[in-house]
Amino acid sequence: MEVAHAIFGCFLTLSVCLLCFVQLKGLSALTAHGKVAQNRTLIDTSWFAKLINAVAGLTVPKAWFSHFYVLYLLLMWGQLLYDPYTILSNGKYLLVWLFLTCQATRRLYESYHVTRWGIASKMHVSHYFLGLGFYMGVSIICFCGLQSHHGDSGNSMTGTGFFWTLLLVAVFAICQLDQYRNHKHLAALVKYSVPKKGLFSLVSSAHYCDEILIYFTVVLLAFTRGRLIAEDWALLSIWIFVVINLSISALETHSYYLTKFEDFHLRYAIIPGIL
Repeated sequence: MEVAHAIFGCFLTLSVCLLCFVQLKGLSALTAHGKVAQNRTLIDTSWFAKLINAVAGLTVPKAWFSHFYVLYLLLMWGQLLYDPYTILSNGKYLLVWLFLTCQATRRLYESYHVTRWGIASKMHVSHYFLGLGFYMGVSIICFCGLQSHHGDSGNSMTGTGFFWTLLLVAVFAICQLDQYRNHKHLAALVKYSVPKKGLFSLVSSAHYCDEILIYFTVVLLAFTRGRLIAEDWALLSIWIFVVINLSISALETHSYYLTKFEDFHLRYAIIPGIL
């Protein structure tokens, strides 16, 4: 429980810090990556702006994103190898584990067989370590949930409980498929052109919208099956971090499209009708 409380506090703190970074003049340069970072120009010539620009230059190849999912998948499968009985006998967090492991597996496959990492595409070194920390946090919360909820099977898998779980599984599967298609669409684009297929006709960062929905189904699964525990609230804080982090990236991408492409007229960046 103490670990869950610590992770809950860490992700809420990180969420607040991200919001501060994008609001404070100059610090927003540290949140840019990929095409947004490559096309960033230094307008403010003050010593502080120059310092932030120099720090923003500490980058690693964006292809290192694949390291996130290698670590993620190793940690998730490691839980099964460490204590298979706990996972297989736990009704609530067994499903959470399955959802997260499915996400980790697909993203690892995409990293090596779908995404085309540009040689010039970089991300800030802080993004790299933040990503590693994020997936470590998600994995630890899943493991703690399995331990804390040992022997509790959650809601009955009959009646409304069964159909609700089936609905969440269906939504999760649809979002997984849609994100895979969106990533394939992005990979097939001519360099730095605008994606337009599927959900991209409504928002400029459709793959981020999928990611938010994927983690939201995990949160709903945790909050609607069995009694609430500290790990459930930690999952909620992780989802809040995902929403804020991806919304910042989506707004930066949206601004980039508006600046670079005259025929780009989409209104929303990540959530249709909202943002």
